[in-house]
Amino acid sequence: LFIAERESDRVAPSDDVFIEFLVCTAKLQQIKFSGSSTYQRATTPAAMGQKFKALFFLCIVLLSLAVDVASAGPRSKRPKRPKTSKKDVVQRGLIDTTPGASSIIHEHDKYCGKIDKKNFPNTMLAFVTPWNSHGYEVAKLFNRKLTYVSPTWYRIQPAADPRQYTLLGAHDVDQPWIEAVRTGNNNTGRYPRIVPRFMFEGWSTETMTTFFSDNGSVGLARTILAECRQHGYDGLVMDLGAVGVRLPYKYAELSMFAFLKSVGGQLHQASSDFILVAPATIKPASMPPLSRERMPFHMEDFRELQPFVDRFSIMTYDYSQSGFDSSGAGRPGPNAPLLWSVESSVSLIPEEFKDDPRIVQKLLMGIPLYGYQYTEELDGTYRVNAVLGSSFVGLLKEHNPVLSWDESVHEHQFGFVADQRQHTVYYPSLKFLDSRLKAAKEAGIGVAIWELGQGLDYFYDLI
Repeated sequence: LFIAERESDRVAPSDDVFIEFLVCTAKLQQIKFSGSSTYQRATTPAAMGQKFKALFFLCIVLLSLAVDVASAGPRSKRPKRPKTSKKDVVQRGLIDTTPGASSIIHEHDKYCGKIDKKNFPNTMLAFVTPWNSHGYEVAKLFNRKLTYVSPTWYRIQPAADPRQYTLLGAHDVDQPWIEAVRTGNNNTGRYPRIVPRFMFEGWSTETMTTFFSDNGSVGLARTILAECRQHGYDGLVMDLGAVGVRLPYKYAELSMFAFLKSVGGQLHQASSDFILVAPATIKPASMPPLSRERMPFHMEDFRELQPFVDRFSIMTYDYSQSGFDSSGAGRPGPNAPLLWSVESSVSLIPEEFKDDPRIVQKLLMGIPLYGYQYTEELDGTYRVNAVLGSSFVGLLKEHNPVLSWDESVHEHQFGFVADQRQHTVYYPSLKFLDSRLKAAKEAGIGVAIWELGQGLDYFYDLI
């Protein structure tokens, strides 16, 4: 009963239970093994009664122990105590173009205890995902540093009838967590606004065109706004998914814009915020510029929608996965080159608004807290896997690589050979994050982090 797989997993019964157990055991030992005369005396009615009484009591004690163990639930590791430091990563001298693997391993899970200090002055949107519980904890811990928190709960899927839709995700809503993010351990009077994401998922250009051509979006707008009122959200994030705002049928595109304006306008009437996700659009200089008709989001789209939209979250990541890199999608390359990220954001501002900070600050430059591992196959192609914080640290421990800094894109990368294959890894570093926050501050724009649970804990010293 008292064997555990690990010492830390052991369920510790109370001292009183152990004492009772020892007393009972001692009585049984005395009754059975103290010698023949004792054994003979134990066969008398009085002694037999004492023996059965002791056995009965011992059974009760063992049953109690079994209940205690069962009620403790499945064995699990004790939660790790947070590691805090009196100094932040700047004061600890950790922002470097040449960080050592051992330094990252030793320091990555230590953050400054002054968690109420906001270092990035502009708007900060942070996404959290239902499949990454660490992001939920990070949002609660560093809530004072965030302007918006967007749980990615809701998915809008096409129904069998292309004029209809299905809204999924309400089962993921976590009201106690929302309250904890808004108020928990917050003595500053600052707390983030909760703006869940509603994403169009599984739509093609054809189904999206049919849906908006038939004005199906009118009922969808009512449903979304009712969901926001029911849960007391502070607004929402709208993600049109892979299709974007560009549809081949002009009436459908106009209907989509009318849908976005309607949602934004009604949210503003309720003092709530509307954030629209937009793709990065800047192509490499070697490629000719695209017309509005070929771009998934254009300056003129920004001009038309900005009165109804509070923030535009620009997806400036997956550079080498999306064909932006002229070397070809899926080949080893940076995830979010700094210059490309900034230009993809500020290029959306029409000339008449460039000197208006109220309009400029509506832009949020995307910053990824994940990376990619590229594995070269024998046929010369590459297998690509996402790299999160825990797996990144695991790779450092296993291979002890030397990280190199690419000044042209402001990203770190390293390589190693395993299983007779070359592996190349790009993952954010403190220098990566610091350079992007400084660039966004200088441009007068905010940032959107995807997503909180994927980064290393000491990243949050900088935000």
